[in-house]
Amino acid sequence: MPGFGKTLALLPLAAAALHAQSPELSRISPMSARPGETVTVTLQGKNLQQPQQIWTGFGGHVEWQKREPGKDGKVPKPDDKKLTGKLTLAAEAPLGIGFLRMPTATGMSGPLFFLVDELPVVTKNAKNASAEKAQVVAAPVAVEGAAEAGRSDFYRFEMKAGQSLSVEAFAVRIGSKMDPALRLFDAHGRELVSVDDTPGLAGDCRTRYRAGADGALIVEIRDSSFAGGGEHFYHLRVGDFPLVSTVYPPAAAPGASVEVQVEGEAVEGIAPVHLTMPKSANGVQTIPVRFAPGKPPAFAYARADDLPIVLEKEPNDTPETALAITAPCAIYGRIGKPGDRDVFLLPAKKGESFTITPITRDLGSPAVLFLGVEDDKGTFIAANDNPGNGTSNDMALTFRAPRDGACRITIEDMERHGGAEFVYGARVERSDLGFELSYAGDGFVAPRGGSFSAKITARRRTMKGPITLELASGDGSPLSPGFHCEQNVIDQGKNDTQIKVTVPADVPVGTIYHARIVGRGLDGAVPFSAIATPPKADPNKPPKDPTLVALLAMPQPPRLLRETFPVCVGPDAPAFFAIELTTGKVTLPAAAGQSSFVLRQKSIDPGFEGDAQLKFEGLPDGIEIKSGSGRGGRIAGQVDFICEVTGRADLKPRVHTFGIVATAEYKGVQKTARLNDIRLEVTE
Repeated sequence: MPGFGKTLALLPLAAAALHAQSPELSRISPMSARPGETVTVTLQGKNLQQPQQIWTGFGGHVEWQKREPGKDGKVPKPDDKKLTGKLTLAAEAPLGIGFLRMPTATGMSGPLFFLVDELPVVTKNAKNASAEKAQVVAAPVAVEGAAEAGRSDFYRFEMKAGQSLSVEAFAVRIGSKMDPALRLFDAHGRELVSVDDTPGLAGDCRTRYRAGADGALIVEIRDSSFAGGGEHFYHLRVGDFPLVSTVYPPAAAPGASVEVQVEGEAVEGIAPVHLTMPKSANGVQTIPVRFAPGKPPAFAYARADDLPIVLEKEPNDTPETALAITAPCAIYGRIGKPGDRDVFLLPAKKGESFTITPITRDLGSPAVLFLGVEDDKGTFIAANDNPGNGTSNDMALTFRAPRDGACRITIEDMERHGGAEFVYGARVERSDLGFELSYAGDGFVAPRGGSFSAKITARRRTMKGPITLELASGDGSPLSPGFHCEQNVIDQGKNDTQIKVTVPADVPVGTIYHARIVGRGLDGAVPFSAIATPPKADPNKPPKDPTLVALLAMPQPPRLLRETFPVCVGPDAPAFFAIELTTGKVTLPAAAGQSSFVLRQKSIDPGFEGDAQLKFEGLPDGIEIKSGSGRGGRIAGQVDFICEVTGRADLKPRVHTFGIVATAEYKGVQKTARLNDIRLEVTE
């Protein structure tokens, strides 16, 4: 699994050719919509001028609201902190937590989480600060609001005897700073349920209640420490839906047909689900889970895995019953009860190194895995006994086999918890073969036809030869053929290169791609490949950005945010230089056979100081023009090229025309300036 790095920091991204600040998104209202629905949304943030078409991970487009003239007939100035538009979701938009990005004329925003849901949305009113003034709403519904410091919000639902309702707070999981707590009361103020920090929900919480008699149910939601403000927003789902954690098995090969069982706190009576996995190696299959047709859904997911998959089989809690595996592989299993453990045997030779990467949060599991390794005689080798470090609860383990034999891998919950929803994955891979790749940068913006650069660093293991890099799709959709890579080889004996990627010139401004950089080479005679990942996060510096915090802890985070980086095609860059002749025409005396003229280059952007490359087009047979390096003039930003003209002695007097093409690059952008129909006179 790629490291997290700083892939989601809502800071200006590395813009190769754009100078103004990139947009930042902090909130969208409403935070949810139904598939196929069109809703009016308000986006808040910074630097929101000149918005382009948004990108969504769930299929959708927006029509920005036009600024209408006021009573004075004047069109109001654009608000760079707020945008309003009509967002239309695709009819087949997958349910669950998705995200969107917004490109503008100055860059590309970081991700903003958005829920695709079937529940209708209502907004909290300002008067529901007590149970007596609870806002009356009818289930099923989603209520959106923001916590206020020092107070709670209350909602009233009318219940019938025997009716059940699930109540679930989304806050941390959608990038909010709120740590929600829920309490349920009857109409007399008697507390029925209190819940905070449901395991596996990243600090969010949920519960389910069954009414014993007719009457009102009061739902209280607040920040657990009574904090509040605009960044403490929440999305409260209420309805008769299951409380789903995960499915089992949680993964299958790309394109495979599988049957999965839904697991969670309230999934009684739900039959196994048949599904077909996406063909993309990092794809996710969304699974709407309902108690019955017509009931509101819960969200579950299954993931495609390109490694050979091994499903654990009970009993396998002792060396004698252990399941044999071979690296590389992806183990999927579950800690079925408290204190349960699973044991696997991995054949190894002395000196071979392996990495075991746990997968729990990505599956929606509440488990925190302990990994232990012993040799075939029971001697301890290594363990990952440091669970949380502020960046992830899934702590990988790397170990080296001390001698030939089978290593015993033990997997259990760090706190010895267990249950049907304690599903896990563990990727077992050799860590001493080939190479690893990492890149610098959060995301990249380049103007149409321009380019961006990224430093790609290789950590070589056994691989010594050249490594060829290519840009590949990160979401299964094809990249435009207009992408072109240069400086894309890490030479033998080298450990890095500054890859240059030119983006298409024929796609709409604001087009966003999610991509990967893949390195390929030969390890001896064996082909080897690796995907470049962001630099690993510093475990001693927990991230402060709420979007990144949410991503690192949330169950089933969008894989595009974890495993790809965005590339945004920005507006055409302005010209930064021009050319002109210092004389109106070019003359070539036939008898002399040579002459010269001066081509002057002028900088439009004061920062451009390079020399253009010249090309002469349309010259008649027998005439050549060559230019030396430019030389600076007395005026800043001006360069003169002495162009030498030569011709055969037998040229006849005549008037010809030709053209000059000058090409230069500045801040990752290549621009061309032309002079056409230049008069060339061959004289006696």
